[in-house]
Amino acid sequence: MNGSKEKTIVCIAGTDILSDECLFNAFYGRVSEERRRKTDAYRFEKDRRLSLGAEVLLYAALEKFGYDRPDRVSFAYGENNKPYIGGDGNIFFNLSHSGEYVMCAVSDREVGCDIQKMGDDDTLLAKKFFLPREYETIAAQPTEHEKRDMFYRYWTLKESYMKVTGKGMSMPLDGFEITVSDKAYLTKNPCGGKYYFSEYDAPDGYKSALCIADRPCTTLPEFINLKGVTI
Repeated sequence: MNGSKEKTIVCIAGTDILSDECLFNAFYGRVSEERRRKTDAYRFEKDRRLSLGAEVLLYAALEKFGYDRPDRVSFAYGENNKPYIGGDGNIFFNLSHSGEYVMCAVSDREVGCDIQKMGDDDTLLAKKFFLPREYETIAAQPTEHEKRDMFYRYWTLKESYMKVTGKGMSMPLDGFEITVSDKAYLTKNPCGGKYYFSEYDAPDGYKSALCIADRPCTTLPEFINLKGVTI
């Protein structure tokens, strides 16, 4: 990696471009063996594009981060089997995909990210699995559209926190609390330490969020055309 200046890189990319069979096959032959296994496990082409695109986007983000040879990364695994980039100074990353988009965050701090394509209003799901005050915030929104918007705002925030801690879905959704206003912050944090949220303007019909350890992140996401990524 060039230099030691701390920074965080956040990237979002559409995967519909991977419907080009030649481009898909070119990337498939260059990603990690583990990524190929994950990609092969999906039945539908859309999901295979998402899986492959996630690692391609990781290489693009690593290059922007300053990694000299992103094609030669060595993956290591920490607590709860959460992957990171080993070597001289660990590099932390997280991947997410939904709908037709993939999201990647790379940092020298523990990081979690989530992007979600919004579906129907899931207020009843929030009532069952979120904490009462979180559900009440969603239910208090004046329109069905705003209820849906708030639900997915909470969902991406919660996912990003569960991912930054490395616990993922082993952590119950009502095991921690997030309060939202203009910004989001933890009001119940069972893992200790300091975590900070960032929320981003995602493509229309999507929500995205990032959670990062130790200090707030002011980085804005870059939208990447996967066709231009070199591995």
